[in-house]
Amino acid sequence: MAVWGIGAYYPGEQEDKAKQFVEKGRIIIGYSEEEHPDYYVMLRSIKPGDIIFIKSRFMLNKPMRIKAIGIAVDYQISEENGMDNRLGMKVNWIKDLTDQPIDIEKGKFNDGSTRTIYQEMDSKIINQIAELLNE
Repeated sequence: MAVWGIGAYYPGEQEDKAKQFVEKGRIIIGYSEEEHPDYYVMLRSIKPGDIIFIKSRFMLNKPMRIKAIGIAVDYQISEENGMDNRLGMKVNWIKDLTDQPIDIEKGKFNDGSTRTIYQEMDSKIINQIAELLNE
């Protein structure tokens, strides 16, 4: 099982889609595959049972904000599993924090957490995500 953080802010539209992700049981990438093929490689690496959390973190000197936590339930990346005519994946959102996000302190090292999608490897952060799921 892996733990993945994903952003829900569409830079072009300047809109946070976290609430829509949760309502529709989906995750998508706000960029096209042509713009950021590496993001789609990571999206395709997510397996059913992996933990997904919606996060925002724009600068390394700021905490990471957690907006929702869920479990990937399908390995298929498709428009059918997406939204807004974008490829996506189904997620069973267990913890909806979109109305009251939780900030988690995170080191200032560049681990990918400021990118649209990344795999969380820090056991301290993974434990905090797990604790939020159990609250």
